[in-house]
Amino acid sequence: MRGKKQPKNQAQPEKSEFSADPSLLEKVAESLPIGTLILSRTGEIVFANRAARASLTDSSEPILGLNLFQSWNAYDHTGNHLGDPSSLIEQLKTDTSVTPQIQIAPASTDSDVPPQELTIRSVATEGTKIDFFLGTFMDDQAREQIRRLEERLLKTQRAQSVGRLAGGIAHNLNSILSPVIGYTDMALQNLHPKDPLFHQMKEIRTATERATDLIRQLLAYGRKQTIRLRQVDLSTVVEHLQTILRQSIREEIEIKYELEKPIHPIHADSAQVQQIVVNLVLNSSEAIPQRGKIFIRTTNCAIDADSAEKGMAPGAYVLLQVADTGKGMKPDVLNHVFEPFFTTKEIGEGTGLGLSTVYGIVKQHGGHINVSSKPGKGSIFKIYFPKSNRQSVPSVNPAVVPTEAAGRKTILVVEDEDSLLRFTCLVLRKVGYTVISAGSGPEAIDKARDFNGTIHLLLTDVIMPRMNGKELYETLSKSHPEMKILYTSGYPDDVIARHGIIDKSEQLLTKPTTVQKLTEKVQKVLEG
Repeated sequence: MRGKKQPKNQAQPEKSEFSADPSLLEKVAESLPIGTLILSRTGEIVFANRAARASLTDSSEPILGLNLFQSWNAYDHTGNHLGDPSSLIEQLKTDTSVTPQIQIAPASTDSDVPPQELTIRSVATEGTKIDFFLGTFMDDQAREQIRRLEERLLKTQRAQSVGRLAGGIAHNLNSILSPVIGYTDMALQNLHPKDPLFHQMKEIRTATERATDLIRQLLAYGRKQTIRLRQVDLSTVVEHLQTILRQSIREEIEIKYELEKPIHPIHADSAQVQQIVVNLVLNSSEAIPQRGKIFIRTTNCAIDADSAEKGMAPGAYVLLQVADTGKGMKPDVLNHVFEPFFTTKEIGEGTGLGLSTVYGIVKQHGGHINVSSKPGKGSIFKIYFPKSNRQSVPSVNPAVVPTEAAGRKTILVVEDEDSLLRFTCLVLRKVGYTVISAGSGPEAIDKARDFNGTIHLLLTDVIMPRMNGKELYETLSKSHPEMKILYTSGYPDDVIARHGIIDKSEQLLTKPTTVQKLTEKVQKVLEG
């Protein structure tokens, strides 16, 4: 501590050997694996260790005393030849924080030494006066590390681009699906269950649910998506994926299913469970070089304290198992298989995100995952989802019933998708609301200005051309302070969050929506 004297028996810094034998420092520098140069203030080589000499020349001729910028070709970071390095040297003399990187290449065309990257920095032994320059060559290990970092950056940027594309596609598809779902529900309400059209409409409704899940799966690939938990039948989820899985892998690979029915329900996001299955099957298919088989199994299981793995609580679980007859994995690969960006593929052939995404989803659901594999023996992935003890709520499609309270309320609906705008207005008018419709923010402002009564609710899309939903509400609330707000969007959660909406989830209706969800949400906001 400051102000205290060191005890006499305390070890002192070991400087004596260096002071007594200055050549020891030179010996240490000579043995460094990184090429190291000491240059005079004019660029002459004062010292070059073994690694530096190998980087500069393939001959045994001495290089001490040679001017680095005159005896070799030097290029700046833009590739321009430094025929006159005086400006670079002057900059190094005046600014010690500058550490330029230059490329050094042999002047002789007969040399087999490849160009090398050299980082130069100023060194002042006393005060601020620059005494010499220190140059270090980038070794192969550092160069490989930079290559890997650049590769990871490219993968991340690629994933972000896919995420942005997925968000835009999902928004459009969700807007298209909303009226399809809504009109189908309304048709089902008007059909007798024995009518042949009833079962056809039910098939359309089931298809829209699967399309909705696929859209959310697309979003989950590229972005963080808030999970939406519900009672899920794991065997049914896998059944619905069979066609997609068959089309996603090579024909010479056979998929075998063993799905237990009935099976315990799990509390899960069905779209993310689908993504787990797809990712595991794709991973298995890539591990099979030619012909082979993939086995998908679901079953109920009970884990006791003796058989529970680390971090796994004893209890009732539902097992998803995906096994393959592929080439298997070595222990060093197996230990890193769930790490982000880890891949055994060639550059550009994979992101290294598939299994890490699976791992993250499983942990989000409170589940457990393990993998066993041996070279030449294939791999087995086991995922344990906790059994859900929640009571399932049957899905119903109640008729649109007019209410007395609705007849006294006016709603301004703003949506840039024409078919969705017409559907939303139709449903709200059937309930009994007075509806003003607009296809854009500026049109909504004009219609609100021309309306003489009270506007009780603004139901608006979040992201629209010319003016977004939040800007529209902030503008209209000045002249209609009593007006409440309900946003609607088909974009992923992170995009909505950038518009300041996600923190008010009670004021957000996600697309695609249903007649029931729409009417219930509107009523809840108006009564809130």
